[in-house]
Amino acid sequence: GLLAATRASRVFLTDESEPVLRNAVENVKLNDLGTTARVRRLDWLAYPAALQRFLARADSLCVEAFSCGTTGCASENGGDGEEPAGASKSKEPVVPTDVRGDNDAGQGTTWGDGFSWAVEDVHELSQCTLVLGADVVYDVRATDALVHLLADLLRSLPHTAVALVALERRINFHLPSLSARAVAADHFAAKLREPANQLCAERIPIDFEQRFAYERVAQLELWRITTSRTVEPVEASEDQCR
Repeated sequence: GLLAATRASRVFLTDESEPVLRNAVENVKLNDLGTTARVRRLDWLAYPAALQRFLARADSLCVEAFSCGTTGCASENGGDGEEPAGASKSKEPVVPTDVRGDNDAGQGTTWGDGFSWAVEDVHELSQCTLVLGADVVYDVRATDALVHLLADLLRSLPHTAVALVALERRINFHLPSLSARAVAADHFAAKLREPANQLCAERIPIDFEQRFAYERVAQLELWRITTSRTVEPVEASEDQCR
């Protein structure tokens, strides 16, 4: 997310844990990313009403970027150093303490805490073209929620939107099968194949050039995910398109 913020016009860094969110704010400050990167709370199991309304009425909104989980979202039209219309010129990350919006009755209502999604955040979401996720597959229940959120987002975003998810296959002894398995990673792949999610997913080969220092383990997987609403199925054993 921080790297994306050096090129994109807007990036949202999200997590559910407040200590992690506070740490993200400090990282934004240390990297002098100004208002390009915003830190927001996102619980995959119970995302806020503001985002629920966006997913339900996406056609009526207009946006530039978004990120979820340890996921990040960025607008592809960024990188020219210009601030989005109406954005603050302050070098401090934007963390609103009280956000007001319109409820369905047309009356003002307060949304959440200091990491809540502001009205302008949600209105920036609809132009998101890139969703990034790293180390986000570790638990079956959370994985179900993550795939559901990705499916909803990709159906609501522009047709060019794509999610890139990196994960490490955590191999443990699986008692029911009496074998060593990467249960969470296998469950993630299975959920992507479910027709109801309308997703097209393919594993990207990881033999591309390494541009910075990190340990590229054999258990690393990189997935490219789009909505099958706009993507033709790819005939390959590792690809899953419905």
